[in-house]
Amino acid sequence: MPTEKRPHIVIRNGKKKYSYTPRGRVMGFIPDTPVYDQGVHSAELHRAYNESIERLELQYEMMGIDPSTVDKGATIELKFRSDASVDVATLENQLSKIELLNVKLDERGKPQSAIIYIPPKKQDIISNQISDYGNPEKNKFGKPRNFKKYDKTETFETATIEKLWIDKSELPADRERPFTWEVWLRKDSFEACKKKLENFDGVTVSDHKLNFPEREICSVHCSLNNLDRIHLITKAISGFRYLPTLSGFFDALPPREQKDWSKDLSSRIVFDLTNVSVCILDTGIITEHPLLKDFVVENGIDTCEPDWGVEDHDGHGTQMAGIALFGDLAPVLETNDPIELNHSLESVKVFPPQGSNKDDHVGYITSQAVSRAEINNVDLKRVFCLSWSMEHEANPNDDPVMEGKPTPLSAKIDQLACGVEDFDEWIINDGKKRLLVVSAGNIRESYEPEQYGDINDLSEVEDPGQSWNALTVGAYTDKTFTNDPNYDEWSPIAKHGDLSAKSRTSVLWGESYWPTKPDIVLEGGNYLANPAKDYMEAHPDTSVLTIDKDRLFSCVHDTSPANAEASRLAATVMAEYPEFWPETVRGLIVHSAEWVDAMNKKQRSKAQKISHLRRYGYGVPQTDFLLNSFSNRPCVIIQDYLKPFGVSTSKSKNIVFCDMNHYVLPWPEEQLKEIYDKQVKLRVTLSFFIEPSPSERPPRTKYSYASHELRFKLKRPNEPEDDFLARINSELQIDESNEESENIKIQIEDQDRWILGPHSRDRGSIISDIWDGTGSELATQNMIAIVPQVGWWKFRSKFPNKENPRYEQQVRYSLILSLITEETIDLYTPIVTKAKIVITV
Repeated sequence: MPTEKRPHIVIRNGKKKYSYTPRGRVMGFIPDTPVYDQGVHSAELHRAYNESIERLELQYEMMGIDPSTVDKGATIELKFRSDASVDVATLENQLSKIELLNVKLDERGKPQSAIIYIPPKKQDIISNQISDYGNPEKNKFGKPRNFKKYDKTETFETATIEKLWIDKSELPADRERPFTWEVWLRKDSFEACKKKLENFDGVTVSDHKLNFPEREICSVHCSLNNLDRIHLITKAISGFRYLPTLSGFFDALPPREQKDWSKDLSSRIVFDLTNVSVCILDTGIITEHPLLKDFVVENGIDTCEPDWGVEDHDGHGTQMAGIALFGDLAPVLETNDPIELNHSLESVKVFPPQGSNKDDHVGYITSQAVSRAEINNVDLKRVFCLSWSMEHEANPNDDPVMEGKPTPLSAKIDQLACGVEDFDEWIINDGKKRLLVVSAGNIRESYEPEQYGDINDLSEVEDPGQSWNALTVGAYTDKTFTNDPNYDEWSPIAKHGDLSAKSRTSVLWGESYWPTKPDIVLEGGNYLANPAKDYMEAHPDTSVLTIDKDRLFSCVHDTSPANAEASRLAATVMAEYPEFWPETVRGLIVHSAEWVDAMNKKQRSKAQKISHLRRYGYGVPQTDFLLNSFSNRPCVIIQDYLKPFGVSTSKSKNIVFCDMNHYVLPWPEEQLKEIYDKQVKLRVTLSFFIEPSPSERPPRTKYSYASHELRFKLKRPNEPEDDFLARINSELQIDESNEESENIKIQIEDQDRWILGPHSRDRGSIISDIWDGTGSELATQNMIAIVPQVGWWKFRSKFPNKENPRYEQQVRYSLILSLITEETIDLYTPIVTKAKIVITV
């Protein structure tokens, strides 16, 4: 392979815009048939609804609550027929401010009940709707009025505090025992609730909240009985669960104190000062360590709470700082070569020396840490390194709780990455977009060696690893050997290039809508199994070497060092290419990743591709390809904008899809035709950030968490431009109906020519795949389009306000493409020449 390293090729412009409407198949209409006698059922619903209101008022007396102090609205539960498919969005009424609070789903994912909030003096609206449902004179098209709501509703019940529980664990049996709860509130209700509860005995409300488009989230310390009183008084709670607390850290293995190694390394460091840093959000760092002290930026050390101090009380943060600066120290110490460093370090302490986050939600603590770092050094570009994960310490059942779904913490990280600020105006500031690198989490429990692999697949990625916008890092290992004679008969758990023994995966999430995590894997060390194969332990020789808070060096393992290494790689890219966006840096890291060794030996049938991707992510980033192009592996990068939504030109004025961006790629046709029968691959990666909208209820579509999504569509070999556009843009099609069967064929063909295919890859906000063909095919496969997909921006036409609705917002994305061949041929120079007007090299 050619060894001359060349910079990546950045295309500045050259797109074409088209108005886009996605194609869709014509689906047969299956009408709903009324189940109940509408008059009888209407009377039953009236009775149940009135009784639920009366029971709500009785609860005030039972709980000793003065009725004059309560919100005069009502929270009512609707229970649905088990065989019904209910559109819960129809239960809301923006005009009368009837709000959907909470929805419970059955095992099939269908709504089985919903809780609504009815404002004061609006309770008659529901009564009138039920009356209209029961009145045959108001039937339309042979169906009762409000048929979709009430023919599918079995009954009404009072929404007690128990019905607002959103955790998988059981509620505590002792209703007087205080717990710290994570409480989800109706929008714009936190301040009023906090004021109302100021003199409430036995209740402590956090000073801070997390803001999201539909919810405010705070912590409340009180008993379940007191939370019940808060619910009855405020009617503001839409859901609650135990407040998650921070997981434990890894103990450092005995260090190898080698003072002369440290001095030798210090003498070989060549520091090229840039405005890039890795900011460690952890337990603090020891700034006087001889290998750190010269690389911590001025004003770069802070803490979220002054009482915590800034020094590292645990050692974990210092260990991460060492890897974020140098990587694994073992190969660095063994060489005599100069060590080039082009980024610095910062630290904000996010963990108290004792205890855990009992008062503030860790999402708030994280956001405060990010703000502190940015205020302290305004001009720095930085990568945020979060080498930790969350568990539910109060959860008495050890059940899976993530399932890929957002949590307040993961949503806060998505919000920070997206650059959302000013929660009065809800501005998205592209200049404040951020790259946060988070750990996939570790299996904490010990297990027998023979369970390796299976137990990883059954151990889901931990919070906040499911974040859409973060770069989530798992661990693999190349470390399979030890010189220690005491371990001669021991054997490595993981084979060379396979998943690290304690690394978590998202295999359990299967074909669900939620993103593929981890995104990548990096070195996390190995474990050794004893001869009896009933016990395993980590060993310094199979761990990652780093610095230590008390000694010079120590060893770490699992996903923490892998995460810190990913942060180092990201900072290296930022320093090398200062114009790259955070989306681009994340995209390049994924784009450079490959499945290695044991990963490639796994069977990858169509059915197994999703599991493979959810186990290893896109593989191990290759540093050479991350930072450089080569003559036979040119990498083209496009940073651009797209407007996903707009107002329809029809009378309806609905929010519809707006733009599709289309690019003619500067592929070297002559050179590709020279290797017409040789294998040439095209790697495509699309990276973008979404704005999150977490909720404990499912709104009208499954796409309600992400503001928007994007996908890439590649021109097929020898496909004319008009046909390509017609295939993906129904407004350019002459006859969509005649194209329908062809569309199915194209989808199947596209699926087969890609290593992964759309079915396996199209999840989340970073998507990557490899098209495998010949030089002659790729010579004519020179067009690609970026198209929008559904998101909540399409449905919330007045957010944040009428004057500046989200659907008018442009979104950023990074599109990265590489041609890859083993042939000795220069594909790089012709691309530069062909695109000389619009390219910077």
